[in-house]
Amino acid sequence: MIKAILAPILAVALIAGLTIEKHSWPQPDDVEEYHAEVAEAIRAIPEQFGDWRSTEVELPMAAVALLRPNEILSRRYRNSQTGQAFQFIVIHCRDARDMVGHYPPNCYPAAGWDLRQRHNNAWALTDLTSETEAVAIEGVGYEFEQLMPGSTSQLFVTNLIILPDGTFGQSMRDVNRIAADRQFRVYGAAQMQFIFSGSYAKSERDQIVEQFAAAAEPAMQAIRTGVQR
Repeated sequence: MIKAILAPILAVALIAGLTIEKHSWPQPDDVEEYHAEVAEAIRAIPEQFGDWRSTEVELPMAAVALLRPNEILSRRYRNSQTGQAFQFIVIHCRDARDMVGHYPPNCYPAAGWDLRQRHNNAWALTDLTSETEAVAIEGVGYEFEQLMPGSTSQLFVTNLIILPDGTFGQSMRDVNRIAADRQFRVYGAAQMQFIFSGSYAKSERDQIVEQFAAAAEPAMQAIRTGVQR
């Protein structure tokens, strides 16, 4: 008899507890200001600085539709003195789940590029935060190759996964961690790609990435501080 009475009471209590917990999770409207600040910071990345000048590069609409981005930046930068050039892409999604699966080891092979090498990279930027110690930026470099009749093309992609909990990811496992967390997923996730074609030494690519990471510091910092609010 007691069990029969307690069963519905416990069921109601459980449902009430779950409802309260659900309402404690951040909702999309709760983070609208954060997303607006991130979008503004991405748009503010300089179109030119020093000897570097840029032109806008349109991305495939099908890919953009899948990502449902909060903001996208896609430019080709060229150095007027050295002739060096690369494509620079920043994509921030409002919901981290929309970023899952979209990164170089999946996307470039789907476009006909074979992944040849993968290597971790790290840079230290003292200007990334107001902290006195340098902040380590962790990214991954990918080397792709495409064989065509009579020719071989190479593509080098440095990819930074920037997460709203202040971390930098190196694989989809890191994005999945945010996407699986109901408290974090609404803050979204971002990727920053530096795409080089042709014969560039790794030291040249690393130097350019470090320069542009410093220029994009306000955007990275805006993305990284989401869940700290």
